[in-house]
Amino acid sequence: MHFQDLDHDIKDELKGDFENLVLSLMMKPHEFDAYRLHKAMAGIGTTESVWNFSIYFAQVTFYSLLRGILASKFLPDKQR
Repeated sequence: MHFQDLDHDIKDELKGDFENLVLSLMMKPHEFDAYRLHKAMAGIGTTESVWNFSIYFAQVTFYSLLRGILASKFLPDKQR
């Protein structure tokens, strides 16, 4: 059974919030983040500038978290 088949079967069998939950749990973390950003920004009044700012903010936050995690694991205390 391929993922596409399972995805299609779930959409046929489940509905509503439970369907969204199961499909979200099947996504990779970066796919889920992109999906949720898209859902959060879709709607009336969302402009390209809002999209750009939101994506920029998420990107900056990710890189600062990643930099802190990598620094704590690989750099000696003197270099942090």
